Amino acid sequence: MIVSGNKSFLVLFFKKEPLACCHRLLAGLPHAATVRTAIACCMLSACSAGPQAASVPGACHLDRVADLPMAPGTPYAVVPARLDDQPVSMLIDTGDERLTIRQQAVGRLRLAVNHRARTTVHGLGGDATNFDVILQRFELGGTEIPQSGAAVADFPLSAAVDPPLSGIIGAQTLSDYEVEFDFPARRVTLWQRSECDKIEPAWTGAWSSALLQRSTGSLMTLAVTIDGRSVRALLDTGARSTTIDIEAASQLGMTAAGLAGARVSVSRGADGNDVFSHIMRLGDIAVGTSHTTGFPVLVSPVHPPFADMLLGVDFLQSRDLWIAYAGQRVFIK
Repeated sequence: MIVSGNKSFLVLFFKKEPLACCHRLLAGLPHAATVRTAIACCMLSACSAGPQAASVPGACHLDRVADLPMAPGTPYAVVPARLDDQPVSMLIDTGDERLTIRQQAVGRLRLAVNHRARTTVHGLGGDATNFDVILQRFELGGTEIPQSGAAVADFPLSAAVDPPLSGIIGAQTLSDYEVEFDFPARRVTLWQRSECDKIEPAWTGAWSSALLQRSTGSLMTLAVTIDGRSVRALLDTGARSTTIDIEAASQLGMTAAGLAGARVSVSRGADGNDVFSHIMRLGDIAVGTSHTTGFPVLVSPVHPPFADMLLGVDFLQSRDLWIAYAGQRVFIK
């Protein structure tokens, strides 16, 4: 499920330290006035940067912002949270842009509707448009996460969790942090990094890494190699199954005759209608230096933004995943 809107893009060229400052200021800012302020700060930073702007040796460190357990009984990263001081469960979804509240949870949580703002959710099967809601306070792991509002959608995901699943935490919120999904240990950790010359996870042992590319808003894609051919994948912890767009599948050599003989899967789209997909098995899929053979995927007309496929939780659930949004890198082990 993807939430998109009109975005403006600005390219700034500075030396190392001003660029880092600008990236933090500009990443994910939605309002033109805020962006103009950030640009002014970046220009001052570019003019004033000198020896005093260099990072202090040994000052690099990670701060743990929130350490959250994933709910049992579901493969998704569903974590505890608080909305306007009320306990809820939320899905952490790297394939969704906005913080989104389930339509049926708005009344239950007595959230105020913002009749001046609407959001259209684009997903499998179609689109859905609703008024936003106003939030007074949003917390993860006892830490307040700055938010003034959220989109509203009636997404089809169901999970038997307590408190009830009330919404989605999207990439716009996550992009202020580095996010670790430890699926085997069933935990999600939000980290903040000080000025560091080198971006690495707080892990021991070997891992694989890949460059991320910002596709639209805060959504991130990466290069994936399938049977020796490169495609772009959207990291999507809200997708149950890894899914390849039907046009990309054709370029990978999957024929209409092959699809016709494949098993069919039925899922529920954003508009509530059924979406039909074909189940195909890949020869080899590589993310960085990590290889998986014979992995089953769905072939469907998903059309993800600036990507050929969704890399879903079925592929990620046996792995430890670290997403560095500002550094635009993903680490996998």
